[in-house]
Amino acid sequence: MFRMMPDRHLPSSTQAFTFAPRSTILASHNGRPNASKKHFHSRLLNLFLTILIGYLLVLALVRIFERHLIFFPDYPDRLDGDWHPRALPVQDVWLTASDGVKLHAWWIPHDNAKFTFLAFHGNASNIANRTPIYDFLHSTPANVFALEPGL
Repeated sequence: MFRMMPDRHLPSSTQAFTFAPRSTILASHNGRPNASKKHFHSRLLNLFLTILIGYLLVLALVRIFERHLIFFPDYPDRLDGDWHPRALPVQDVWLTASDGVKLHAWWIPHDNAKFTFLAFHGNASNIANRTPIYDFLHSTPANVFALEPGL
């Protein structure tokens, strides 16, 4: 540690940098050599607790508002769309899952298909609103199997 200490060999108006003795440095921490370590650990503990409390608060808020964070497609036009597209050879398919849930799907075959697309429209719309996408996929040439969630 550097300290400004007067030097006896220099005029009184000039001061020089000299090393302070170890005992002087330890005494400057009020006689506690580990004071800075304790201060560091205390700050680290405070930071950890702040992050932990913030994380727990976010978890609690997500749990409280969980129902508001899920999208439920309940709007008037959600069943709109072209349910009988003329440009596509759509075949309605009904499947029954092992738990008894009925699933609706469209099978759109292509004569020269080399593969089949399995399409899920998501929860923001319905199978009929995705007709332009199925038309594009059908033109690749490929079969399209578009599945609707349980009704």
